[in-house]
Amino acid sequence: GSGGAFCSMNTLPNLLVCNPDLEQKPFMIDVQDLPGGAAGSGRVTLEDNYASSGGGALFVKCIIPGGSTKVMGGATPVGDGFYPAAGFARFAFSGNTAGYGSNTATLPQELVLHEPDTVQFEYRPGEPITTKLHISDSFGQQVKMDGTDRLPVTVSARICIGSCESMVAGQGEVFNSANEIDSDGLCDVGVQNKVLVWPASQSTVSKRAVRTYQPLLTLQHAVSAPLQGVTMDPVQLNISRLPCNDDEQFLQASASATGVCEACLEAEYIIDPDQSQCLECPTGGICNGSTVQDFLLETQDDGSKLNLTILWEIIPFNVVASDTEEDRARLIECPAGYLLVRGDPLNDLRPQDDQCAKCPATYYSTRIASWNEIGQPLVDWKLADALTGDKCEDCEPGAVCTGGRSVEPKPGFYSGAPAAARRRVLHNRTRPESSRWEPEPHSNIDVGVFGWWSTGALWESSSAVRGRAGRKNGRRAAAAAGTVQVFRCPADACLGNGQCADGRTGPVCGLCKQGYAMAQERCEPCAEDVGTTIALGAIVGLVVVSVGYYMAAWRVFFTSTLHERNLEEKKRIAEGGEEEEDHRFILVKLCESRGWETLAKRISVYHRWFILNTKTLRGMAGGNEAKKDNLPIQGLMKILIGFYQVLSSFMTTFPIKWPEEQENAMKFTKILAFDVVAVPGPSCVVAQFSYQQKLLMYTMVPPAALIALVCPLTLCIALGYFRYGGWDKHMKYEAVYANTWQMAVFFLFLYYPTVSVASLKSFSCQELGAEGNLLQADFSVACPIDNPASFIFLYSATVAVLYPIGIPVGLYFAMRSYGIPQMAAALRRQAICASLISTYKRHTSSS
Repeated sequence: GSGGAFCSMNTLPNLLVCNPDLEQKPFMIDVQDLPGGAAGSGRVTLEDNYASSGGGALFVKCIIPGGSTKVMGGATPVGDGFYPAAGFARFAFSGNTAGYGSNTATLPQELVLHEPDTVQFEYRPGEPITTKLHISDSFGQQVKMDGTDRLPVTVSARICIGSCESMVAGQGEVFNSANEIDSDGLCDVGVQNKVLVWPASQSTVSKRAVRTYQPLLTLQHAVSAPLQGVTMDPVQLNISRLPCNDDEQFLQASASATGVCEACLEAEYIIDPDQSQCLECPTGGICNGSTVQDFLLETQDDGSKLNLTILWEIIPFNVVASDTEEDRARLIECPAGYLLVRGDPLNDLRPQDDQCAKCPATYYSTRIASWNEIGQPLVDWKLADALTGDKCEDCEPGAVCTGGRSVEPKPGFYSGAPAAARRRVLHNRTRPESSRWEPEPHSNIDVGVFGWWSTGALWESSSAVRGRAGRKNGRRAAAAAGTVQVFRCPADACLGNGQCADGRTGPVCGLCKQGYAMAQERCEPCAEDVGTTIALGAIVGLVVVSVGYYMAAWRVFFTSTLHERNLEEKKRIAEGGEEEEDHRFILVKLCESRGWETLAKRISVYHRWFILNTKTLRGMAGGNEAKKDNLPIQGLMKILIGFYQVLSSFMTTFPIKWPEEQENAMKFTKILAFDVVAVPGPSCVVAQFSYQQKLLMYTMVPPAALIALVCPLTLCIALGYFRYGGWDKHMKYEAVYANTWQMAVFFLFLYYPTVSVASLKSFSCQELGAEGNLLQADFSVACPIDNPASFIFLYSATVAVLYPIGIPVGLYFAMRSYGIPQMAAALRRQAICASLISTYKRHTSSS
């Protein structure tokens, strides 16, 4: 029962509301009945009382007590343990127990929210109702039974449209459930997983299905029956709807029924969770239950997956079967290497068939396939048409196309493309900050061959566009702009697999890396200490130039003339000496005479090597000693030098792989063309110079050399004029004059190929697509032809006239001025006469 010590009941007539008498008498206990009550000394101790329901010591069987009963019911003893601290009647409590209110309690008064601050007022359809409630007495205590016993009532959860109290039975009610109260007196509706359903209705507006939801619902909780005679008011909450999650659909049994949010499958997508249904994922899409992802997974050769970007858009779609309009995800863009497959607009029944179809083997594509591109050049209506590859590009020669955007090099071929940011805008002179091209990581499609370089699908000449457009049926010229261009590399520059040869980099691998220098069209490694290389090169160059300059220009000035040597020889014979024949090379004798024994030995070695090379020519003279003596050694030397000059040009003329021994020989013979800087070693020095500086260096050598060769002659003229009374009176004038002409002509003969090539290189360019038109001699320089106002173009045009044309023309007029044609004609007549006489003598002597 209730009230372990006292249970009082004093209510208003026909009500359970407490009588006002309880306001004066706490729990209807008359203070006069207590010991010392009138004197104010009455005290009562309520100890170890028990009630299975409420009020272990005191219980009042009514609700809403007032006055001293209300105060005492919610009070705590103070002072010496009695309540109140002073007064006529004082109570003390100790060891009392009960289901609720261990000391004092009333009848259950009302149903209240448990923890009101946590109450949920917004629900997503299908979510469980989370309300918690309990019954409270007039002192605010949670009503329950002692132990495991439960209150003999339940609490309902009722969903209504509008007020539940005004609803006619069965009308306007959305949901109703009964929920038990646990042994602690708590009713947790969420524990019983009572989900909230939401009413909605569907209608059709302009061929579109539109769902309308009730904006607010009433959630009412009420006690199923009076408890201890008390009927309690229900608890009502106004709740609003939350939209379904992005990966859910609102599912109804019928167009006017209630529904809940239900998750879509992973292989589905949904456009508007509140209005549309889960849709089948398109064939070419990857869905997550919410959206069609903006990527597709491409399997690589190593089994890994590569994410490629694709684009979808949500557009209206006419459902023929129901004559309604719904939104669908439609494919509008596929990555490079794919065609966009999308149904024919006139007969498009299955939008879920949209997909990106990979270009088949032997074809490729480097352009993005877009539905919105004018003409839709990379769109097919059927998958079967796309798999033919008709709208993809034919695989380029020297490459293997495995499908998609893959254009892989064959064995021995090269692929690679510079970043698009490295394009040259020639007329605006837009160039990288560095004077050297520097490679960058690139994302364009790679393609190429050994001896070939390729750029991405960003440029193609108009002729190539026209050729492709005419070659392939249905191919639009616009699509040809996506072809991969393949360009020839310098010899041995490209290794294939997108790799440059050792030491090479840049467009078509035509430049040398840091620490390498271009020598004979090859990138040769340089010493790490460039300063030492420059210093050593300067010393060696100075020595070689000084010795060569002396031998070519000043030797004849400082040595005896032939006339002087003949006079000395005659004088020695007249004095009784014997003539000695010395067959040693004149340079060997000269070096020995000056004490340069080591140099004399080395020159002797080179002389013997020269003699061996001319042995065949000398053998042509037969056994006639006179013919041997009269053999034109200088002419033979020119022929030999010309041969080796031609041989040295093979490395640049014929872009093939030469045997290492042959290649080394060609590199060495480059010296015979006076192209010293093209030899490994000196090339590391000039590698620090720009193309313009090297052009100036090559073209300034002839005038500098001719001026140097004329110096001895100038000195002879000056000495003859001031000492001997005439500019041609010096004793060595004739010898120096002849030597100057001979050496000048010989130098021009040697250097003519080198200076001509250097002059004309500025007009040899190669078009490299996105990289622009570049100079083949230096792929870091834009082609001067495209900028006729540039210094390189103007200067190269000048020296191209001066050297390749001017030198032969100048020598021709010089020979005519000295009567060389007449001398040659006379010598020819003499040779004919000598041949006739010799023939006559042979025939007459034999007869």
